[in-house]
Amino acid sequence: MHNISTTKLQNGKLCLELDDCNTPDKDIDWMRAIFCMGEIFFMNIRAADRKIRFCLRHVGLRYKTLNYKYKISITKANGSGSISAYSTSKYFLCDVDNIFRENKCAVFGKKYYKWYIRKDGNLQYEVHISRIAKM
Repeated sequence: MHNISTTKLQNGKLCLELDDCNTPDKDIDWMRAIFCMGEIFFMNIRAADRKIRFCLRHVGLRYKTLNYKYKISITKANGSGSISAYSTSKYFLCDVDNIFRENKCAVFGKKYYKWYIRKDGNLQYEVHISRIAKM
C-alpha cells in the first residue's frame, strides 16, 4: 500500500499523480487522507485486474456520508484530453475490498486509462468532491 501525503482542499478540487501505473501484472494500492469542506475523507485507489478503481470514504456520522459525491478525471499531462467517472462517497468503515470487487466506485478500464499514462509510468488525475443538493 502506497500511503500518499495528507491533502487539504479549499474548493473541493485536487490535481494529483499516481506512480507505478505502467507496471504489468502487479496489483497496487494507494491511500490518501483529504480534508475538504470541514470533513475528513480517505481516497482508496487500486490498480488490479486491468482496472483502476477510486473509492472515496467519508469519516464521520454515517448519515452525512450520503451528502457527498466525487468525480475522478484522468488527464493527459499536456491537458489535451481527459476521461471522467462519478460516484458517491462511502462510509469510512465500509469494506473497501468488497466495494472494489463489485465496482461500486469510480472505475476505469485499462483500455481507456492506458492512453493517459505518461512516459515515466505516472498517471495524472483530478478529484472533485462536492455536496449533493438536497431536494
